[in-house]
Amino acid sequence: CNVNGGMGPYKYAYYVYKDGERIRTTAYKENLGRFIHNYTESGTYKVIAFVKDRLGKIKTHTIDNLVINLPNEPTISEFRFSTSSTSLGNLIYPYLVINNVSSANIAYNVFKDGVLYYKSKYQPCYGEMGLYFRPSHTGVYTYQVIVRNFNGNIITAYTSNSCEVIEP
Repeated sequence: CNVNGGMGPYKYAYYVYKDGERIRTTAYKENLGRFIHNYTESGTYKVIAFVKDRLGKIKTHTIDNLVINLPNEPTISEFRFSTSSTSLGNLIYPYLVINNVSSANIAYNVFKDGVLYYKSKYQPCYGEMGLYFRPSHTGVYTYQVIVRNFNGNIITAYTSNSCEVIEP
């Protein structure tokens, strides 16, 4: 917000409206006229900036009809092993289909006989991913996938079936 006239120093305050309802109010402070708001929902927004000079004179500036369209939340439509068993030494990997993955990250946990066996780090997410893992022990394996979207919300799912790793 650029200020012309008045007597500095200036103080700034802001109102943020979403779909006609005020959702945020800031107190006056000296912040060089910079304002950051993290949009967590799609909608039509309005921002009103208030500038007060040292004599108490206030001017406003309105940004109206600011349309924010955020991506939809990710959804997991399929998460399963294509085979129910494999030999020790082979890779295991479930088939995973995730929709609406814009700016999402993914991690996964591998369970052996119901106990956490391996935990991955987060990585960028794509719609169809292979979560490859080579077990070094026989047992019954399942996966859990953890998807973190652009604003930090997390969804999780477990494989709909298991894969038994047996001696060759």
